[in-house]
Amino acid sequence: KMRNDKQGTWTGQRLKRLNCPYTTCNLLAFIESTHLVKEHPMVSRKAQILQAVTVAVLLATCLNTFAEQGPVIKKGDLVAIVGDSITEQKLYSKYIEMYLTVCVPELEATTIQLGWSGERAPGFAGRMENDLVPFKPNVVTTCYGMNDGSYRKWDPKIGVPYKKSMTQIVDRMIKEGATVVVGAPGAVDNVSFKRSEERAIEYNDNLAHLRDIAKAIAEEKKMPFANVHDTM
Repeated sequence: KMRNDKQGTWTGQRLKRLNCPYTTCNLLAFIESTHLVKEHPMVSRKAQILQAVTVAVLLATCLNTFAEQGPVIKKGDLVAIVGDSITEQKLYSKYIEMYLTVCVPELEATTIQLGWSGERAPGFAGRMENDLVPFKPNVVTTCYGMNDGSYRKWDPKIGVPYKKSMTQIVDRMIKEGATVVVGAPGAVDNVSFKRSEERAIEYNDNLAHLRDIAKAIAEEKKMPFANVHDTM
């Protein structure tokens, strides 16, 4: 959409100045210019943008660079963005849609967002037949693990249902002919996570174990892996 405000008017020339459709810096510049993220008294605007755009950039990068035969997304494809409340928040999913619309419009790709607050991988495995499969997506991105870790110290028992359900999700969509971009869980920080650096470090170790499980599944199934955790 065209936009007018005191900063100026969006024109084809402003979009043209981004100039390179496959770079993080240009996507970040585009998002920052739209003023989608407001100032926060404790976190700079640019920091908020970087946090939110990390997931979008990694997933969008995987969508465009994984397959040896060419980009994962083909012209006219439907991309399903799946995850927990981080996905339901409708922030990084908007950035993925924006990237596809602005940077590679020739693909004419469309997106649907299927986030569910508080969800873990087993929850989506249980609802995907009703909520995902009927849409027949060509590409599916997943971002689970934050809730699966149960917000406590790592215990091998935590990984069992996560691995089982993530494998089930990937296998089911492979059967449907879709490509699954398996996303690792993100990370927490000592400002937003219980204001405790010690507990944040402890939980990030937990999330790192889930990252390794997600990566192993992606490698086994020969699917793209988006390492959101390490980047954050």
